[in-house]
Amino acid sequence: MDYKINNDFFDEFPVLFTGQSSILADTAAPLGSHAAEALDADTTLWTELTLAVRAFRIEFDTFLHARSPTAAALAQERLDRLWTLLVRLPVYRLLHTKPSAAGTLIAHLQSCPQMMDELLTPGTERHRAITRWLARLDNLVPSLQVFRRDVSRMLDEHFAALPSRRPTAYAEAYGAWRFLLADVLEQEEDEHDVSTAAAQPIRFPVRLSWEAYTDAAGHTQLAERMYFEDLSDFLSVDLMKGMAAGNLPRRCAHCGRWFLAIGAYDTRYCNRLAPGETARTCRKIGAHRTEKVKTQSQPLLRAYRRAYERLKGRKRNGRITEAEWNTAVARAQEIKEAALRGEMGEAEAVGVLEGM
Repeated sequence: MDYKINNDFFDEFPVLFTGQSSILADTAAPLGSHAAEALDADTTLWTELTLAVRAFRIEFDTFLHARSPTAAALAQERLDRLWTLLVRLPVYRLLHTKPSAAGTLIAHLQSCPQMMDELLTPGTERHRAITRWLARLDNLVPSLQVFRRDVSRMLDEHFAALPSRRPTAYAEAYGAWRFLLADVLEQEEDEHDVSTAAAQPIRFPVRLSWEAYTDAAGHTQLAERMYFEDLSDFLSVDLMKGMAAGNLPRRCAHCGRWFLAIGAYDTRYCNRLAPGETARTCRKIGAHRTEKVKTQSQPLLRAYRRAYERLKGRKRNGRITEAEWNTAVARAQEIKEAALRGEMGEAEAVGVLEGM
C-alpha cells in the first residue's frame, strides 16, 4: 500500500495538459506560464522556506521520539508556519483550495502510537512514506534553485539570440544545449567533478492517463493527465511542453524580468508596469523603441541576421565548434545591441557584422 502523509497537494498533484494549456484546480494557463513564473519568483520566500523546513525537521524529530504534549505543540507550530509559506509558491498557491491535513497531522499521529512506531521502523511502508515526504521537503528549495539556474543559463546562452521564434528553432537550440552539456558533463566525470550533475536530462517516474476535456468554449479534445510529486518536475514538463507549442520564457528587454512569450511571436517586452512609470507598461515603451529601430536601423538588423545565418551554416558544416558558435553569436549580439544603444556607430557595427 502506498501511504500518503497529508493527502494534499504536497503528496501528489494532478495536472491536465491540452495542446496549448495546463490546467490546475480548474484554472487553465498557457503552456510554459508556470515555468516562467518560477523563473521570476522572489527568492526571499525560498530563503524563508529553507529555514522553516529546518526548524520543522528539528521539532518533528523531537516529537517522534519524545511524544510529549509540549513536543507535539512545537512540531505542529513549526509545521503550520511551513505550510503558510508553502502555499505561497507558484502552483501550490492554485492547488491550496481547502484546509490541508497538515493542520492536524501531529494530533493525528499522537493519537495513533502504533502508526508512530511504524514511522520509526525501517522497512515498513509508513517509514518509507515519511522518509520520501521529508526528503521532498528537504529538496524543495534546492530543486527550485537548480531549475532556475539551469533554465536561466540555457535560455540566456542558447535562446536569447535566436532570429526565429518557431518551435523548430526552439527544438534546435535545445538540442544544441543538450549536446554541449553532454560534453561538459563527460569532461567533469573524467575529472571527478560533479558540480553541475544536477543539470542532467529531465527524467522522473510519472503516472499518466488520458481523458476528453471540454473547454469553456465548448470544444472537446483529448487531454493528458499527469500526476506529480515534485514541483520542479512539473515546472520542467511545463517548460518543455510550452517550448513545443511555441511558448518560451524570455527576459523583458526593458525591465529584465522573465515573462512568457506566447505563440512563436518575437515578443521582447512584458506587459507589467515599467519601472519608474505610473501608466506605461514595458510593452508600450518597447513598441515606441521598436518603431524607432525600424526606421533607423534596418541595415544593422539585416547585417546581424546575415551574420547569424553565416555562423549557423559554419557550425552545421563543422567549420566551427559549438563553443566557437556560442562565442561568435554572443559577440554579434553585443555589437548589435551596442549600436542600438548608440555606443557604436551603425556603419561601424554593420562593417564588423559583415566581416563575421
